[in-house]
Amino acid sequence: MSSLNQVVMSGRLTKDPAVATARNGNEYTTVRIACSREWNDKNGGGKQEETCFINAKAWDKTGKNLAKFFKKGSPIILQGRLRLAEWKDEDGKNNSFHEITVENFFFMETKKDAESTVEVGSTDSSGFDAV
Repeated sequence: MSSLNQVVMSGRLTKDPAVATARNGNEYTTVRIACSREWNDKNGGGKQEETCFINAKAWDKTGKNLAKFFKKGSPIILQGRLRLAEWKDEDGKNNSFHEITVENFFFMETKKDAESTVEVGSTDSSGFDAV
């Protein structure tokens, strides 16, 4: 019986995508997304929120396109598989973390929405600072 390793996450990028080159010469792009969920506390505690931060890596053309179209704060849907990265540090201690190996990504906003988004502190075409 085979296993299924399929992950779909949506969230916002916590920083701009970072492009790098692996030892074998292949390019990859790393991103980190923040995924939040909200619920109402059953005991009258009001609205609750939990945020999970997820690392992801996209290879080759997928990674190049991800870096081209997204930036810090962009909403995104990532689809791929979960991978456990393991290594030993200089003290010989074992380390590990999970990350998504991105196979596909999807836009959560239209090009028009992205172009109309004005960042706080930026200057619009009228020369006035946005608030």
